[in-house]
Amino acid sequence: MKKNKIQIIGAGAFGTGFANFTAKSGFDVSIFSKREEIINEINISNRSPKLPNIKLEPNLKAISKINSNLDYIFFATPSENLIDAFEEAQGFLGDKTKIVIL
Repeated sequence: MKKNKIQIIGAGAFGTGFANFTAKSGFDVSIFSKREEIINEINISNRSPKLPNIKLEPNLKAISKINSNLDYIFFATPSENLIDAFEEAQGFLGDKTKIVIL
C-alpha cells in the first residue's frame, strides 16, 4: 500500500505538532519552513524550538521548498499569512492534491 505524501505549511507549534502526529501515524510527512534554523533543528536533533520538550518523529523532515506531487497539503499558518502561503504553494499543487486549512 502506498503511503500518502503529506506536507505541512507552517512550522509553528501547531503545524509542528500536527506534522509530528501525522508522521507518528506512518505517513510520508514533510514540514515547510522559511527559517533555516528551524529546518536544521528539526532535521538534526529531531526537536523544534516551538515545541522544545517534544522529541519529534525521525521520519518527519523539514524542508525549505514546497514539494510537488503531494497527496495532501495542510496549511497551518496564521490567517494573516494564509493568502501568501497559498499563492506560494499554488504552482506545486497537482490536480489531485487535497488542500486542508487548519
